[in-house]
Amino acid sequence: NRDVLHMLLEDGSALNKYTLNIVAIGNLAVEKRLNQLLQNESITSSLLFVWVEPLLVAGHALFVNPSRPGCFECILTADYKVKYRVAEDASKYLTRESGCQTTYIPYPSLEIDRFVNSITRFVISILKGDLTDSTLLTCIGDVDSFRKNGDAVSAYWAADSSYTEHAINLSSVQLCEMCSSKGSA
Repeated sequence: NRDVLHMLLEDGSALNKYTLNIVAIGNLAVEKRLNQLLQNESITSSLLFVWVEPLLVAGHALFVNPSRPGCFECILTADYKVKYRVAEDASKYLTRESGCQTTYIPYPSLEIDRFVNSITRFVISILKGDLTDSTLLTCIGDVDSFRKNGDAVSAYWAADSSYTEHAINLSSVQLCEMCSSKGSA
């Protein structure tokens, strides 16, 4: 019931009363701050970061379990792009509203239903305790049409086809500096 930035400044531990906190705000600075609070143990409950790519060529849900290896920073490149993005250049899709000047990435409403179904199953597996490892779920949308329109797909997903799902266990990838130092401390 208040601005997330004020809440994080005043008391990031307020999120600890929840089993799972879903972060779907699309603000890298806030997401990095939440991750930092999780890593320094101010936040002790799990986080689920959720975002979509342009035209919903892909949607992602990153589950971070504070008691397992892997975090939000583990999926970022040095220039703060998502390593496992599908669209090579999402910035060309950024659109600005004329009224309040907010920026957004367009996506078709029919595609969002499929993505919401996928992350709902993902959340259920987390809440039931079936999924405990920090994991990135990537739901590929109509990547074939995306390619046909001349849009570049990142090398990681170059051979993938439309309407597939992929789970990447973060303990099986190279951990970021933050997680690596935490594990060795």
